Amino acid sequence: MTATRGWGWWAHLRAGGTTPWSAWSEAGDPGPGRLPGAANLEVLRRLNELGRPRPELVERILASGLSGRGRGDLPLLGERGVLSAEAVDPGALDAAELLRVPTLLLADRLRAESLSQPEPVRRRWLAAPYVLAGDPWATLTPRAALFAAGRPEGGRRVTAYVVVRPLEQMLTHTWQRRAFGVGVAGWRPWVAGYARRDALPPAADAVAAAARWTAELGREHVHLVTDPSLLPALLRAKGLPGSILVSDSAALAGAAPGRYRTPLGGEVVVEADGRLALAGTGYLAGAGRALDECVAWLVAHTPFGIEDALRLAGANPARLLGETDRGRVAVGARADLAVFVRGGPQDQWTLDTVISAGQPVRAGVVVERAR
Repeated sequence: MTATRGWGWWAHLRAGGTTPWSAWSEAGDPGPGRLPGAANLEVLRRLNELGRPRPELVERILASGLSGRGRGDLPLLGERGVLSAEAVDPGALDAAELLRVPTLLLADRLRAESLSQPEPVRRRWLAAPYVLAGDPWATLTPRAALFAAGRPEGGRRVTAYVVVRPLEQMLTHTWQRRAFGVGVAGWRPWVAGYARRDALPPAADAVAAAARWTAELGREHVHLVTDPSLLPALLRAKGLPGSILVSDSAALAGAAPGRYRTPLGGEVVVEADGRLALAGTGYLAGAGRALDECVAWLVAHTPFGIEDALRLAGANPARLLGETDRGRVAVGARADLAVFVRGGPQDQWTLDTVISAGQPVRAGVVVERAR
């Protein structure tokens, strides 16, 4: 191979030099492999200006390529035999392009050290078998911890736990996982490709994942680990008959903001948004929302109507508990009713009256005897 200006600059930087490409003119004999890209060489030059880096880091920078990880290596402008329109002056590269080099070096280090699976201890065969699905990044840590504790995935009659995050996070995590694994196109073209197909990557499609596991295992063996904003996905996956609306509301639910002493929980703070927390900590002290507020929230924030919400709060749990005389309005059924009215500035449903065993109750007080 012929000596070139690019290889001369490579040798200069490898030896600790700091001369910019635009000021370099000496040719040098070719080194091993391909000439590194402009970003790698410029990153090394700038590190040399700050103080010569360790030899092993120098070799990692020069050996690390960007090809297959979005935009590929950029050739040097003015290098002999380079005719590419992407050829650049390394000194003119912006910070975002240069940062790709240390970012990918760090990703390779993490992949080699942090993401390797430890040897499992003896498997605990009496533990419930499981599989983890959904968000490919959020499942890494729990999967590794369970594996190390002798709880690898799989077994007979497994339960599937589908880990769900907001869609933008799941898309980002899916792309990151592929970038650290088999390789992937740049973020923008990757997202644009799925947008053109009007589809989601399988790892980012929580509803489809839950549906697949439900078809294979049955809905009683599928659980979505999610947050409230993704409740519609859970309900679609489990189906209305298999879902229940619950609240573990504490006695202080609905109380005015302030500090309270409770007989069991000690000092509890009711925050302005209704959240209950143990005083001086960030720990929850129970739910601050009663079930009627959960019903109103479900109607206001999901596609489900008041009939569906009341079914989730009444008929479904009654059926699960075997209470055949509750959760429905019928002759001979127990007269336990909740009366909701719709209105107010936000036009939402609110609880007006509770009828317990045929007696109307409001704010815990019997207001009149049913006739």
